[in-house]
Amino acid sequence: MPGHLDARVEAALVRAEKLALSLLSPRARATIIALKALSRGRKKVEEVREQCVLYGFTCRQLDAALKSLEAWGLVSCGDEGCSLTEEGANLAEALTEFSSELREYLYSVVRGTASDLDTFSYMATPLASIVGLVEAVAEEPESLGVALVLHTYVSALAAAAIGILARMEPGLVDSVRRLYGGGAPRPS
Repeated sequence: MPGHLDARVEAALVRAEKLALSLLSPRARATIIALKALSRGRKKVEEVREQCVLYGFTCRQLDAALKSLEAWGLVSCGDEGCSLTEEGANLAEALTEFSSELREYLYSVVRGTASDLDTFSYMATPLASIVGLVEAVAEEPESLGVALVLHTYVSALAAAAIGILARMEPGLVDSVRRLYGGGAPRPS
């Protein structure tokens, strides 16, 4: 993370995450929130449910989501609560890494150091995610459920963050125009 926080970027990320989560089905939303909550260690189901509330959702499908995560080998639940398996921890770490890289990109936009290629890379996230989804399902057909949830979340998060920040940063809009041949940058 950059040396100092930019309230606009942090607010854009919070709004983008809530928007991305709201676009998911209730079960998919509970799946993502559970992965994020459990990435910080073992939790009782009620503690994970509290995380849902912090995001502004009720997560009525949390029990079903946890059962799916268990069936996919990503979570282990018992009397002591639920925790991520090694594979689940790797997946949660990848989600965290994506969010961190997205944050760094948004900060580079605000600083004026983002290249057009950086912008294109994040705009192409949904396409790259589809390629990853197809590869994952080709190797392990049973991974379709979790792969679709992750694809939808990551795609929505990137699109929402870029869209929200573009309303605040004209340079981002100019970058998109250059990428797609839309002419010269807007006058300031």
